[in-house]
Amino acid sequence: MSANADRLAECGAGFTHNLEQMFKDIEMAREEISSYKAMLEERQIRTSFDLSVNVLSASAWPSYPDVVVNVPEHVLKATANFEQHYKVKHTGRRLEWKHALAHCQLKANFPKGPKEIVVSCFQAVILIAFNQKESMSYADLKAASGLGKPHLLSNILPKGALLTVAR
Repeated sequence: MSANADRLAECGAGFTHNLEQMFKDIEMAREEISSYKAMLEERQIRTSFDLSVNVLSASAWPSYPDVVVNVPEHVLKATANFEQHYKVKHTGRRLEWKHALAHCQLKANFPKGPKEIVVSCFQAVILIAFNQKESMSYADLKAASGLGKPHLLSNILPKGALLTVAR
């Protein structure tokens, strides 16, 4: 018996279909972002960062709530450009941005030298807020990030440690 037949017998047709759709989504997402980057290169559009997007069909993947967050303007512009590119190829489809699933690779300057760090979208928004002010109150961070209390607290107080920024 093949691996797919084993999964079908063990988990059922619905699960197997969703799993196959997930693999197709990942492959299609690679093609979409390659097409987008080729379009940027062809039009000689330079961006200040590298955007990577996975377009996934909602029916095959777990659902996640929408979380309000103040995404930086340059990221909003890039996602709008991607969405415009996507809709030219796929009319009638609607993209929903799930920022709670996003991650960012940031370049950060530390006393012992620059480092690249990988953080969640929410953590990135909070850290970028410190580019404007050296210290911020909870209210300032809440306003800057747009995050609600549970998401803000879980990102500034992970495992009981207080976030401090030293320059």
